[in-house]
Amino acid sequence: MMSVAHAADTPASSGANTRDPAITQARAFMQAKSPDEAYAVLAPLEGRLAGDAEYDYLLGIAAADTRHLDVAERALKRTVAQRPGDGPARLELARVYFVLGQREDARREFESVASGDVPEGVRPVIQAYLNAIDVPVGERTAVTGYVQGNFGRDTNANNATTNSSIAIPSLGGLVFVLDGTARGTPANFGDVSGGVLVRHAVTDHLVVSGGADVDIRRYGGNARAFDQGSYTLQLGANWLSGANNFGVQYVNQHMWLDAESYRNLNGFSAQWTRDLGNGLQAAAFGQYTPLRYMGTNVRDVNRAIGGASVVKGFSTVYGAPVVFASMYAGRESPKDGNAAAFGNDLWGGRTGGEWRVMPNQVLFASVSFERRDYDTLDSMFLVERRDRQLDVRAGYSYFVTKALSITPQYSFTRNRSSLTLYDYHRSVYEIVARYDFR
Repeated sequence: MMSVAHAADTPASSGANTRDPAITQARAFMQAKSPDEAYAVLAPLEGRLAGDAEYDYLLGIAAADTRHLDVAERALKRTVAQRPGDGPARLELARVYFVLGQREDARREFESVASGDVPEGVRPVIQAYLNAIDVPVGERTAVTGYVQGNFGRDTNANNATTNSSIAIPSLGGLVFVLDGTARGTPANFGDVSGGVLVRHAVTDHLVVSGGADVDIRRYGGNARAFDQGSYTLQLGANWLSGANNFGVQYVNQHMWLDAESYRNLNGFSAQWTRDLGNGLQAAAFGQYTPLRYMGTNVRDVNRAIGGASVVKGFSTVYGAPVVFASMYAGRESPKDGNAAAFGNDLWGGRTGGEWRVMPNQVLFASVSFERRDYDTLDSMFLVERRDRQLDVRAGYSYFVTKALSITPQYSFTRNRSSLTLYDYHRSVYEIVARYDFR
């Protein structure tokens, strides 16, 4: 059983036993991911050191990782009795209860941890255990959802070039003046969205889910032609096995633009996530997504990508920051063999994190980059298209209650393209009000 936060990361207690050489040695073993050695050092000392909070926590997670569950239970119960607000200790005790089959005790501890301030990267782990707890069928189903409203300013509602004119090499360099929808259009906007997700634990290990989301955005001024919306349906299944979570998902999304159908996608994805302990999770994933454009079938492509990601939570650092990073690569293959201009090879990455500066206030930021190299020479511009897209997002969330949050945020996109028509930049300033229910 893997730990979310190992004792090597916990603050040292003020008692004399904190400086006991055995505790120092065991902490080093746990930091080196050697729980067997740590347990061998700590177990003989229980009669002398039981009751010391740091010793009990170290013994508890070492015993849990080496499957000495009875020892782990009593040691972690002593820790929690001394430090009732210790989230990592309660989480480890909940895991031990779960493995021992004490499901109601496990549920109580998991819910106690979830009700407090925990890194977002840890919440899915807690929810997965809660979904798998063997309780009556009526309680094995969890329903969550949200409603959200945004308003703000978009400097380029149509993701178009801000150049006033372009030259077409295939027409002898003839210059065309761009206006209307061909140029980037700034506008104010309002957005309303909402969704619901239902999860059901079929067995202790198998969790199935289904959900739906709707999003509608309206622009003002000269950008009404870019009013848009979408609905998304998803079905998924996860198999939980120890520190591993294997998931598959199907997503169907329909998007409309200016009240007309614009694009459909039917995507499949698979992901393997492993809890590596010490607040670290790693994942590998693959996705296959056919994209179909209404009325412009020549743009239809099949997108396939694969990649990996890591999430690291620092639960013992002030504000419990969480950082993440991912990398991926793939290809968009045209459905029409005569539309090679829309085929491209791509790769990219994303990194970011969040930091709870106060119990009800969170700062977050992310940066992503994607490179797309298209297959053929563009027939109008007589150059091969190469796009380099940078996206930056940052914001601050204030939680009025645990369910209701207000978030001012900013996002910036810069797409550098070898084709002037696709070279643009965009900034979005918005305030988001969101209510989550469960």
